[in-house]
Amino acid sequence: MFLSHTSDLREHPARRPFAAAAEAAVVRAGHAVSDMAYFAAGDADCADHCARMVARSDVYVGLVGGRYGSPARGRPDLSYTELEFEIASALRLPRLIFLIREDAPALPPAVQSAERRARQAAFRRRVQASGLMVARVRWPVELELGLLHALGELRVHACMGTRPSFRPREIA
Repeated sequence: MFLSHTSDLREHPARRPFAAAAEAAVVRAGHAVSDMAYFAAGDADCADHCARMVARSDVYVGLVGGRYGSPARGRPDLSYTELEFEIASALRLPRLIFLIREDAPALPPAVQSAERRARQAAFRRRVQASGLMVARVRWPVELELGLLHALGELRVHACMGTRPSFRPREIA
């Protein structure tokens, strides 16, 4: 599973961050997590490496909060989270999207420029308009339970043959 998120979701809330809750659900479901936080130092372009890691994943899990995040190197019009979502969409990976509600009490207000705030708002709207079923969560425990349930549903569909089986894909 490729877990896509901004760094603030790995840090907040302090007691149990959103990213940790998502990782716990993935591991509990018997899968492995791929995440930018685990990328090793190397002699590779970060955006290209990120694209390869998304392509090697069977499922894309997007945690979309209020913070825009870092622009992708070579693609300043996209954050890394947007880039990862675009790649997963182009590859037609199963995409599980969890929108962190703006009134989530566990997150501090996103301190960012007006331009980045507008970009993140546009990305949130684009994700919601994508036709995907988007789950909205306020707390990490909601995220963990929702993701565990979604992964179970994917497994059932894969076993029944009603959804493509999980297998790595290559970027064309």
